[in-house]
Formats: sequence, C-alpha cells, structure tokens
Amino acid sequence: MELRHLDWDSNFYEKKIYRCDISKDCSFNDLSRLKQIDADLIYIFIPDTLYNDRLSTDLNNYGAVLYDKKVTFQKEVPKVSQVIEFNINFEEVEVLTSELEDLAIQSGEFSRFKVDPKLNFKFKEMYRTWMDRSVKKQIADRVIAAKDDTGKEAGFISLSKIGSVGKIGLIAVDKSCRGKKIGTQLLYQADVFFQNSGVSSCEVVTQLDNFPACSLYEKNGYFKKRVEYIYHYWK
Repeated sequence: MELRHLDWDSNFYEKKIYRCDISKDCSFNDLSRLKQIDADLIYIFIPDTLYNDRLSTDLNNYGAVLYDKKVTFQKEVPKVSQVIEFNINFEEVEVLTSELEDLAIQSGEFSRFKVDPKLNFKFKEMYRTWMDRSVKKQIADRVIAAKDDTGKEAGFISLSKIGSVGKIGLIAVDKSCRGKKIGTQLLYQADVFFQNSGVSSCEVVTQLDNFPACSLYEKNGYFKKRVEYIYHYWK
C-alpha cells in the first residue's frame, strides 16, 4: 500500500485527508495499518485487476464505503481535416459566469464528493472552484462553451495538455439542452484542440454508474483504459 497526504483536499475540507493506493494483493491485516494513520479520512484506490469479493468484504467490515467506480476512457486523437457546421455556437471562455458555475455542478452529479454525505456540504463549492480555476487557465489550457442563439451557455468542456496526452477535465450539457448532440459536438471541439496541440491520445474520466457519459464516450471512439474502485474510510 502506498500512502500520501493530500494537501489541497485537507485544506479545502479542513480535515486530515490521505490517499491510499492498493498496488498489490492485501489482507484484512494489511488494512489494519490504516488505523495507525493520524487522519480523518482516507481515500482508498483499488485497480480493477486487484479488486475481488474478499477485499470488498474486508473493506466493508473495516468500515470503508465504496463511493466511486472511476473509469478512465482513452482514444487516439483523430485527424480532423474538415470544417463541420453545427447547430450551436462555440466560444472559448475566460470569465466565470453563473451559467458555467451551474453547468460545473451538473457535471459532478455522480461525483463521490457529492455522494458521500460527509463531503457533500462542500460539493458545490468544490466544482465552482474547479470551474473558476479552469477558466483562469490555472488547471486547464482552454474552456470551450456551447452557446445557443440567445447567448445562453448550454454546455462546456475544459481541456488541457499534459505531455503527449490530452485531458478532458470537466464536460457538461445543461439538462434543458440534452438530446441535441451537444456533447458529441463538444467532443469534436476537443479533437480539434488536441490535434492542434500535437498530442497523440486523449483521456477523460467519469464513473461507471454515469451511463449517459459512458455511452457518449464510447459512441465517439473512446475505450475503457482502466477502472478503479474508490472507498472512503472515515476514522
């Protein structure tokens, strides 16, 4: 097991928060080491290759709760050579608006930070902060908004380049605008950005329980790269 203190999470929640990565098969006795850590909360990350019924039972008996089945999707960046006319306008945004804040909160509908009742009290603030730092280009290289004819922000996507890999940070389509293929059009904007950035592959993270998001990515050429099970162990 690999354990490290999470400075940002600890400061944000004003609690001692650690992350534990299970990197090999472990037993109930191994998990007892977590009891010795001076922490309020430990996120336990388990790759699907190590996840099994015995470990799940041990974690449940230990008091840890499964709050996320995190899935990372990946695809090779396609060559985009044609200009496609869409039924909505796209603009890069650098100023946080109330509409973008609301969209960011919608993007976290399945987030473990919302599902865990002990973290839920700061869920909206967390996603507002994430959105604010993205438009300021502190944690993203570009934020692209989809706007309808009235100028309303109907959706957005945040993008960044890390080495040779493109990353989609947040993506959302307003509930009132879904079913119009805006999500697919936003992913096309990501393809253009990544191609122009010179990256060879791109990734996006969501939850296995977020069936609409998983379906969207698979329909647009993404495949499951890995799955991780995330438990929260409150001490």
